[in-house]
Amino acid sequence: MKLRLHKFLAECGLGSRRKCEQLIADGYIQLNNETVTRLGIITDADKDIVSYKGKVLHTAALICWALNKPKGVICSCRKDNKYKRVIDLVPQNNGRIYPAGRLDVQSEGLIIVTNDGSLCDKITHPKYGITKEYLVWIDKPLNGNERQKIRNGIIIDNGAPVRAVIIDEKNFKSNMPRIRLTLNEGRNREIRKIFQKLSKKVIRLKRTRIGTVKLNNLKQGEYRKLTINEINDLNAMKKFKTINLLVIFFFVLSYYCLINSNCAKAQEKSYPYIGIVTSEKLRVLPRKGTNYREITTLSQNDLVTVLDKNGDWLLIKPPENINCWISSDYILEGIVTGTALNVRQGPGINFPVLTQVNKNDKVNVIDEKNNWKKISPPESLKAWVSSNFVDYFSNMDNLTTQLNKLKESQQAFNSAKLYASSKLKGDSRSIDFDEIKQNYFSVIKKYSNTIYASKALFELKILKEKQEKIEKELFKKNRQNRVKELFDYADTFASRELEKRNINDIDISSISINYMAIIKDYPDKEEAKWSIERLASIRKKIADASLATDRKRFVQFNEAEDFRSSELLKDVSEINYEAVLTKYRSIMLLYPGTIEAQKAEMRIEDIKRRRSYAQLKNNSKKSTGSSLYSYEGFLIKEDKTAKGTLYRIEERGFLHKKDLCTFYSTDKDLESYSNRKVKIQGMLLSFDENDRPVLDLKRIQLQ
Repeated sequence: MKLRLHKFLAECGLGSRRKCEQLIADGYIQLNNETVTRLGIITDADKDIVSYKGKVLHTAALICWALNKPKGVICSCRKDNKYKRVIDLVPQNNGRIYPAGRLDVQSEGLIIVTNDGSLCDKITHPKYGITKEYLVWIDKPLNGNERQKIRNGIIIDNGAPVRAVIIDEKNFKSNMPRIRLTLNEGRNREIRKIFQKLSKKVIRLKRTRIGTVKLNNLKQGEYRKLTINEINDLNAMKKFKTINLLVIFFFVLSYYCLINSNCAKAQEKSYPYIGIVTSEKLRVLPRKGTNYREITTLSQNDLVTVLDKNGDWLLIKPPENINCWISSDYILEGIVTGTALNVRQGPGINFPVLTQVNKNDKVNVIDEKNNWKKISPPESLKAWVSSNFVDYFSNMDNLTTQLNKLKESQQAFNSAKLYASSKLKGDSRSIDFDEIKQNYFSVIKKYSNTIYASKALFELKILKEKQEKIEKELFKKNRQNRVKELFDYADTFASRELEKRNINDIDISSISINYMAIIKDYPDKEEAKWSIERLASIRKKIADASLATDRKRFVQFNEAEDFRSSELLKDVSEINYEAVLTKYRSIMLLYPGTIEAQKAEMRIEDIKRRRSYAQLKNNSKKSTGSSLYSYEGFLIKEDKTAKGTLYRIEERGFLHKKDLCTFYSTDKDLESYSNRKVKIQGMLLSFDENDRPVLDLKRIQLQ
């Protein structure tokens, strides 16, 4: 993989690209054992050896975390003494990670933390159009005018208008409306500024989705790994062609103006005028209405002379291609000799009647057949067409100019279409759709009031569909070529997880997701078959290891219990307390979170207490009554004896109670201290049958 040297260093975790450029300029970087100081060098990460201060560098493994950011956490990589950073809430690696995008300190919700600069750019830059979804709680409901302003765009910070799409809006009993909306860009505090322009206060702001990555049930402060499918979906986003959007906007505006212009001309025109047919096939009827049989048809772009309009129907001059026949018996030298003579659609009485001509009417004879004469359409013949398929073309005086313009537009359109056909036959990866579109746009711009502008619009629509289809096929092809890369990633991840010492730390869920993505997306590939076998093998290995660990844990705990029992049979001064503690500590270290570990912790506390008492006894044998001992706890009155009333000091915790010591006293005033927390001091006399120290009380004080 070839890339610029400073970008490679940044991906290795040495810092930002600007910092890496400085490292190169300062001579800290070696490329193939030679120090480089020139910027812009291209390196091949698969072949070249890059080192920093003698240490060979490798790009860090891809890291992508989806984090539910709580309030009071900042989206910054710089250390802050007041706030935590989002990168402090996810596991750290040896390289550099950073948040993709930002949420202000008072906002919460989904944020992606990664070490992939390209992915970060696609998420944050508006040119890729990745949609972000937010939940916004405000102090007052929106009215219809305010909702329309949000859709149309609100100008903030004297910049371009910010547009948002409101998906839904709910009003709760607390009178705090909640709005769900989406944005395609991420300016600084733009949602808060939008509602500030509308005199609304944002009470709470939460992001729930970035592209196809959803927050779902992720709790605040929790994180998860992005799946391969989610990463692929984010990487698959294409750049928006800004120039295309502007051109399309200009075209739509021009087309809208064209329609309005034509409507205005239709209202101002005077009859007769020249119209142009917009339908591929237009029926010409002898009367108004769709129930009559057609007398001829017109094709798209045919010109007609419009004489009048009645409702949705236009009266036109009959086209010359209408077949008009009359009997030869009633015509002499182009003069009709009969009265109310029928003009038929063909040479014979079986053909339908089109109209009638009267005596002495002049007709133009074109042909003769079987005692029938074909004539030009007479003046009495009416021809009607639907007004929905005839547009205004020109008045009678400007016809020549309009015809020339129509011819030029036809040539320009045919040239654009021929160029598009030649380009679309080549390699789909090298097709320049922008250039093809530009040719059609030039037709629309230059000949906006012709029929070929509409044709160019139609071709643009077809071209857009073809472009989307080709891009989809190329993307699918690229994904198929990446199946090996995905399988290698899944294998590497699984191997790294299986190396963990504690089986409970193995992320079997992510291992399954990685392999299942290959099985789902590439079921016909060999890697899918390998993934099924590998997944079954890993699951069996983990199950066997888990069973073996359970057996080993059970045996090790029983051995510790047996050793403890045998030691406790000895005199307290002969017990090897440290050996017993070592056995239980090893169980806690090897099997954390298990029942055996919890029991081992309890045993350790018990052994420590016994060891303390044993040490206390040994000291008492040497110096009984020679030193003061202090205890603090609750005073509990026991039975009266010949020595006096028996009291004990009890330690109380949230879930436990423990006797600390006992003493005898004949002082009746001590009864007022009963069940109250006290601190006592006294000389050690002996130990009772329960191994509790017995003191000679010297001092007692309420706490």
